[in-house]
Amino acid sequence: MKDEFIPREWVADQLQVTLRTLARYERAGIVQSTLRGRERVYRRTELRRISTAVNLERDLGVNLAGVEVILQMRERMLAMMHQMNEVAQWAEQVAQPAARPRRRSR
Repeated sequence: MKDEFIPREWVADQLQVTLRTLARYERAGIVQSTLRGRERVYRRTELRRISTAVNLERDLGVNLAGVEVILQMRERMLAMMHQMNEVAQWAEQVAQPAARPRRRSR
């Protein structure tokens, strides 16, 4: 899948935040923007992080350090859930009885 880039101004408008807020998230390491020509853009994959950060800060009153910790914990939990699903699939495969050749009756 090809990376899609979203202009920073569009993100700010959609989430009803200032460009300064997005720049603050970037300085804190919460999100990363890329320079495409003269325009700052975000990868589509960053949009969820930005939206989550905005909601945590604006709606729940979480400070910037807390936002960063919550996002890191969320990523770790998602990675652990993925690993657990892989282990569960492996366990199901191992638990299935192996197909045994049947003996012929004489």
